[in-house]
Amino acid sequence: MEKELLIGGRIPTILNEHSKENLVVILHIFFGSKNTTKNVGYSNVFNSRNISNLRFDFFGHRNYESNLSNLTLTKALNDLDDVLEFAEKEGYKNIHLIGPSFGGAIGLLQASQNKFNIKSLCLIAPVSDYKKKLEEDMNIEEWQKTGFVEYHDDSNKRLNYSFYEDSLSYDFNSQVSKIKVPTLILHGNADKTVSVEQSYNLTKLISDSQLIIFNNCDHFFREEKFFNLLVDNMTSFVLRKIEERK
Repeated sequence: MEKELLIGGRIPTILNEHSKENLVVILHIFFGSKNTTKNVGYSNVFNSRNISNLRFDFFGHRNYESNLSNLTLTKALNDLDDVLEFAEKEGYKNIHLIGPSFGGAIGLLQASQNKFNIKSLCLIAPVSDYKKKLEEDMNIEEWQKTGFVEYHDDSNKRLNYSFYEDSLSYDFNSQVSKIKVPTLILHGNADKTVSVEQSYNLTKLISDSQLIIFNNCDHFFREEKFFNLLVDNMTSFVLRKIEERK
């Protein structure tokens, strides 16, 4: 049964409950939402396996009533904190995180804190060093001067300079090295948005990690063959970790 919730009075959430044993928490990409085609597809896959799953909107996205330009990593991480606290209070025993791109960065930061009963982490073309990515993509001096940037020259995707300032408070390499949960990383080697080198670096930092590279695949796994392979690998990984706990 699919339920719409507002966690913490602010986080638009969709919960599909089958049992309390396992809960797959599906994060979303930058400027995406809980209801992207891919995220709904992931949810359907786990529903077909009778595995509880939850997806939600990060600060400023879709149905979340706040200004997207004020987004920071910390605000997104606080959202995930509140979602996982909700799951804990509801009695879910084992948490499995799925994080694509921006959601992958938030999943990494969350898993590094070892605060909740996270049993597996699946990352899809994750950003694992936001400071480095922003400095490669943006004119930081100009961003500081104007106070905002229009991401990819899109006026609907304005980000305040506070996003960059906040990113400086996270030492991703140091924090990621604290992750102890089994981690699967899926990345295309034709990714022009997030360098696959970031994922190669992740495998050096996370002791229990596996990296699967998709040849000639872009950041968004647009081709059906790549998306199907992504889903197959993601699903089998989560199912394997669930079985290992029985």
